[in-house]
Amino acid sequence: MQIDMKKLSIYITMLLAASLTACNEDFNEGVASPQSYGQEEAAGKITFTATGVDPVNLGNVTEESVAVAVFTAPAVEEEATLSYKMKLDNKVTLIVDDKGYVATEDLQNAVAQIYGIRPVERTMNAVLTSYVAVGKTVYAAPAESYELKVTPEAPVIESAYYIN
Repeated sequence: MQIDMKKLSIYITMLLAASLTACNEDFNEGVASPQSYGQEEAAGKITFTATGVDPVNLGNVTEESVAVAVFTAPAVEEEATLSYKMKLDNKVTLIVDDKGYVATEDLQNAVAQIYGIRPVERTMNAVLTSYVAVGKTVYAAPAESYELKVTPEAPVIESAYYIN
């Protein structure tokens, strides 16, 4: 039972043609199309301005907090919450309350971190940013930068040291 090469090639060709024949059945029937979302509307621009205060000498401050900015809160919706942060010389960030005050100790530590504790007036670039939270979305509205002049409190230097 010998099969010659010509018949063998015909059989193989028919077998390949049968196996490569495409079916026209749609296997994606019942599959949902990809989900997509339309473009959201842009958020309204929040305008916020802040100005500096007179130079601050922390050696003369006895209160828990000191004024670092004068501003008016931006107009927002009722359900929105506002918070404020100030960045000094693009290095240290401080939390500012809604009246423009920051904790005296935090300001002293920030000046010491940037310049050291030498009691010399330091001029820093300050940027106050208002954060408006509406639901789970938070919008940042930075004000123009301004100069904040701060003299850190002088460290205590004893006139004499004793060894016990």
